[in-house]
Amino acid sequence: TSNIEVYPELEVSISPDELRACVGQRITLMAEPIGGSGVYNSYSWQGPNGFFANSSSVVIEDATQLNTGNYKVTVIDSNGCQASAISNVIVNPAIDVFIMPDQLRVCYQGTINLNAIVSGGNALYSYLWSGPNGFTSDLHSIVINNATLLNSGIYTVVVSDVNGCASMASANVLVDLPLSVNIVPNELFSCYGESIVLNSTVTGGSEIYSYNW
Repeated sequence: TSNIEVYPELEVSISPDELRACVGQRITLMAEPIGGSGVYNSYSWQGPNGFFANSSSVVIEDATQLNTGNYKVTVIDSNGCQASAISNVIVNPAIDVFIMPDQLRVCYQGTINLNAIVSGGNALYSYLWSGPNGFTSDLHSIVINNATLLNSGIYTVVVSDVNGCASMASANVLVDLPLSVNIVPNELFSCYGESIVLNSTVTGGSEIYSYNW
C-alpha cells in the first residue's frame, strides 16, 4: 500500500481583475491567494514591456500606455502547489490642453475671448472654466464682454474625456485701467493774432500713448 496525501487546492485572484487608468496615474494590483497550505512562499508577476515583480502587490507610478496589457501572477504555497491569475490593465491616452491665447491684455470694457485647444484622450470632452470674480463656464470657448478690472486674473480650464482622464491649463488676463483724456484748458478765450496753447492730460489705459489732434 502507499499513502497519498492530496494537498488543499490553492486559488488566487488579482484585485482588481480589470483596471482602467489614465496616463500619469498609479497602477496598483494585489494578489489574493486562498486555500492551499495558507503559507504562500512566492509571488511571481509578469506583464507588458518586460514587467516583473516578486511581491504580493505591485505598484506602477506614472503609468504610460506601455503599461497596457495583461498582468499575470503565479503564487506558490509551502506545499509547492501553485496557482495563477490574470488582470487586464488599460492605460488610456493623455489629454493635452492649452488656452489660446495664454496671455491676454484688453482695454477697459473690451472683450475677453479665450479658447481651449485640446488633443489626445478620447472624445467627447467636457470643460470646466474658473476665473476671477467667481467666473465659471462649461463651454469650449469663453467670451466676456464689457470687461472691467474685476475680470483681470488667472483663468483655468479643466478638460475631461469619456474615460475620466483630465488635464488643466491656465491663461493670464489683464484688463487695463479706463483711459481718460482731458484738454487743458477746456475753455480758452484768445485775441486775434495771439498764440493758442492746448495740452492733453491722459490717465489710465496702457502707455505709450499716441495723439491725433
